[in-house]
Amino acid sequence: MRTLFSLLIAVAALFRGLRTELGHEANVTVNASHARAPKIFLLFMTIDSLPHQGVWKRWVADASPGEYKAYVMCKEACPSIDHSFMEQIPTVPTVYCADLVSGMNALLSAALKDPGYNDNDKFVFLSESHIPVKPFHEMKNILVSNANSDFCVFPRQEWHQHNADLRGVVHLGVKHHQWIILSRAHATKSVQSQGLVDGYSVRTVLAQEEERGGLNGSNATFYWAEQFAGHASTRFATGASKRWSSGCLDEFWHYNALFGSAAALGSAVTLVGANKLQHMYLNSPENQGSCTTFVHWTKPGASGAGSALMLLAHELKATPRFGFYTNSIDRPAAITAMSEESLTRMRQSGFLFARKVEGSARYHSKCETLEQAMERVIFKSGLGSPSTQPGYNFVGDGQWLDNFSNGLSIKSTAPGFVTVVHTTEPAANGQGTYDCTGKISLRFNNGVQSQAVYDERHLMLKFENGVVWKKSPGSFLGDGLWMDSMGSWVTFESRPPNFVTLHNHAHSDWKGQGTYSGLALELTFQNGVHLTGSVSSDTQKLTWANGVEWVRV
Repeated sequence: MRTLFSLLIAVAALFRGLRTELGHEANVTVNASHARAPKIFLLFMTIDSLPHQGVWKRWVADASPGEYKAYVMCKEACPSIDHSFMEQIPTVPTVYCADLVSGMNALLSAALKDPGYNDNDKFVFLSESHIPVKPFHEMKNILVSNANSDFCVFPRQEWHQHNADLRGVVHLGVKHHQWIILSRAHATKSVQSQGLVDGYSVRTVLAQEEERGGLNGSNATFYWAEQFAGHASTRFATGASKRWSSGCLDEFWHYNALFGSAAALGSAVTLVGANKLQHMYLNSPENQGSCTTFVHWTKPGASGAGSALMLLAHELKATPRFGFYTNSIDRPAAITAMSEESLTRMRQSGFLFARKVEGSARYHSKCETLEQAMERVIFKSGLGSPSTQPGYNFVGDGQWLDNFSNGLSIKSTAPGFVTVVHTTEPAANGQGTYDCTGKISLRFNNGVQSQAVYDERHLMLKFENGVVWKKSPGSFLGDGLWMDSMGSWVTFESRPPNFVTLHNHAHSDWKGQGTYSGLALELTFQNGVHLTGSVSSDTQKLTWANGVEWVRV
């Protein structure tokens, strides 16, 4: 009996220790007054706005009270934040790359004060460029199905390798994507471990290194600090002689604060509490763990070769009217344009979120806005009909012949608007609107109003009174509005016999002149660059010889 009693005492002590480890009795500000159903905490970090705020508000509209709570921390003033579904927390000082961790942990601290707890609560870090690609309840069911965290670990080439310790053991700093999802246990432990940032004074270390000329302010590449691997010393290593990869503090801190560095002993380590990382291999050329956010890195090897990230990136590039843009391999590519096909691919993928979707990203399908399309494709899984409001994808620009074989030009002046210039009859000039169903509504200078529709190949324009206009033989099918790889509007305008002018509405040095032959194009830009390119057979994508792609507006 005494042995059984002692065993019960030991079990009770173990349970108390486990409760403390899970954070319900931890020495942090955690409201653990009662248990409740699992909850999703959305933790947004932004500079001064949330451009996809409308998408997120619609996403959580499907949630029941108590299923989620959203927090946002802004680096600067955020006057446009909608506080009806999101709580803004006080700003704490952050430095890009050097220390975003303090802001992340401030969001965790705020969320942990929410009444009640559940071991399956999830704390989801999100940027201003995130969008959800699954309906709320489908995503919630996935997230709260276990009490583990989600880390998307980079391939081994991106990790840091520390100097050997006194025992001769080499330690590895495991690098992961910043936008992680933490369990309640790991959220609590992260807040408890904030001293690894505050106590070691990251900014002081940076200032000291800057004085030595090792860093260059907020634009520098910062390197992993050894103290987070359990070493006593604190320093940031620089220089080509080091075998450490570049990276930002937020890409290392939480993993190493929760699990410590990986000793380079054997081929793998075993982790507890992280999805799909029960056995993490130390030399894998692929991503490991649970990658919940789709993001495209153009740096060779940064997303492996056969990972789900790379496979979806290839699929998206193959869809019409989809655009990636990047000006640095050290940063992920921005998504500048999407279509129904690409949004559907995201919905059907294994990812829960996608980034970096620019606030100005164009949606090029069925004349809808991104929010309207997401209502059908994401929130309602393809149900409903697309709208036919004036929008994008007009491909009627160029040289035409009227029913008397007189020449005229049709030009889209802005998305949704069009002008007609007749070669010989000024009274037949006109202007009007178009929509993506192929319908064009015109008012001519002589007072006549009429509507017309294009045929499927956009080579004929049929008016309601029976008049038919035809595309001029040899016309350039690339005429009209496009969006370049920098997200700017540009316009191609051809003239007989085979000359073409490029108008750039944002960057005058990228205007150009050239010639075309069929779908092929040769252009010299105002800055002296000479390029050849080819328009796709569906006239929706322009691929330049240097690999850059433009898409229809």
